[in-house]
Amino acid sequence: MEKLTLLTCALETLTASFPHEGYLTEIMSQEFEELRIHVVSFAQSEAMKKPTFALWLSYIEMVQVLLLFLRATRENDWHLHLAAVRSMLPWFYATDRVHYARYGTVYWLEMLCLEKTHPCR
Repeated sequence: MEKLTLLTCALETLTASFPHEGYLTEIMSQEFEELRIHVVSFAQSEAMKKPTFALWLSYIEMVQVLLLFLRATRENDWHLHLAAVRSMLPWFYATDRVHYARYGTVYWLEMLCLEKTHPCR
């Protein structure tokens, strides 16, 4: 019952503070971190027991990475783009996309050093 109360309180405070600056402070709070840990442990335990749950969980994670990549592209956010590319790399290896994995890694490493190798004038 304690987890349900924690979830309810966290969601209520997030909802109340969403459009304001307090939203970021709520996300960084200890209560939200505890909630995140409970959700992750639940997902891991269920994935170990149920193969279908593990399949859908991995699908959701892949879609989240894709949405981050699209957001980075639309908002022209270079750091988010690099983070999204970095998050894609394990999925390329896991799905046996050898060329994407190989050249994606090279692309990511070269783009990390772009400011040093090709500085703006």
